[in-house]
Amino acid sequence: MGKLIVKKVTGLSWKAKVSLVLIFVLAFSVFMCNTTEYLLAFQ
Repeated sequence: MGKLIVKKVTGLSWKAKVSLVLIFVLAFSVFMCNTTEYLLAFQ
């Protein structure tokens, strides 16, 4: 599975790679913000 993803990513242009990374970072930051708010609500 990992090798297949690596092959697809290496075939992409740099713009596609940048957008993939940005989407991942955005999703991760949203998840982290929601988690911290959730934890703070319980304190």
